Amino acid sequence: MTISQAKIHLAQALATIYDQREAESMTRIIFEDVDFLKNRPSEDTLNGGHAAMLNKLQSRLLTHEPLQYVLGEADFYGLKFKVNSHVLIPRPETEELVQWIKKDIARIAPEGEGRSLLDIGTGSGCIALTLKSQLPNLDVTALDVSPLALEIVQENAKRLGIDVTSINMDILDKKATESLPIYDYIVSNPPYVLNKDKADMHPNVLKYEPHLALFVSDNDPLLFYRQIALLSHKHLHNNGALYFEIHEKQAIGVKSILETMGFQNVIIQKDMSGKDRMIRGIKATQNK
Repeated sequence: MTISQAKIHLAQALATIYDQREAESMTRIIFEDVDFLKNRPSEDTLNGGHAAMLNKLQSRLLTHEPLQYVLGEADFYGLKFKVNSHVLIPRPETEELVQWIKKDIARIAPEGEGRSLLDIGTGSGCIALTLKSQLPNLDVTALDVSPLALEIVQENAKRLGIDVTSINMDILDKKATESLPIYDYIVSNPPYVLNKDKADMHPNVLKYEPHLALFVSDNDPLLFYRQIALLSHKHLHNNGALYFEIHEKQAIGVKSILETMGFQNVIIQKDMSGKDRMIRGIKATQNK
C-alpha cells in the first residue's frame, strides 16, 4: 500500500464514525505528525511494520479514542503538550482565557516581574506553562489533586524548558489549603459538567477523558467555584485577580458567587463563538 492509498483508506475508515471533513482533517494530521509517515512522497510504499502500526492507530481512533491521546500530544497556544487519559485535552477556549490573563498581567508587569500566579486543577499544565512561557518572570504554581496529572505537568515542563512549581492538593480540603501562600493571580478551569449531562456527551470525551476533571455533582454544580472563591479570599493579595473558565449556562451563578463574596469589577467574557466562557473578579482591598 502506498502513502496515497493509505491516506484514502484511513479517511474512509474514519468517515464511518466522524463526518467527512473531520475524518479528512484527522487523516491529514496523522500523516503530518506521525514519525514514520510524515514527509514521505505519495508513491512511497508502506512496509509491513509501518502498515501494522498505522492499522493500530486506526483501530484506536475507531473506538472514539481522541486523536490527541492516540498521538500523545496536543497543540495549545503554539506549544505542544504531552497528554494522556489522566489529563483533559486542552481546548481553544482555554487559549482565550490564557490570552486574557496574559494581557492583564503584561499591562502591569510586561515580563511578569514580581508577580505570582496559582493555576488550580492544572491538568496537563497548559495554562500554567503557557503563561510562564509568555511571561518568563512570572512565578507560577501548578496545583492538581491528581499525582498522575502532575507527572504530565512535570514532563511538559521539561519538554518545554519551563520551570514551574507543582503542588499535589485537594482544594476541597480546607485544612490543606491553609498552607498555600498568597498570590497575585489565581486561575482555574474546574470541573463543571453535570453528571446528568453524560448522556449527551460525545463518546471520545465520555469514554477517555478523566471524569475527575470533568464532572461535578448535579446537586452542587458550582461547588468548585464557590470553594476556590473562598480560598482566594485568603490567598489573593488585595486587588489580585481571580479567573475562571465557566460553562455558558453557569455564568450568572458564578458571577453571583463572586459578587456575594465581595469581589469587585466582575466581568464575564465571551469566547470566539459568542458564548459566556470566562469570568474575572478583583479581590477588594481589605482594611487591616
